Amino acid sequence: MSSKLIAPSILAADFANLQRDIEMVNKS
Repeated sequence: MSSKLIAPSILAADFANLQRDIEMVNKS
């Protein structure tokens, strides 16, 4: 049960990092 609650938070964090990486690439 706990893993199901942790997984979404990790995915959200990874997605946020991907957005930041994309923004960095667009700026460069």
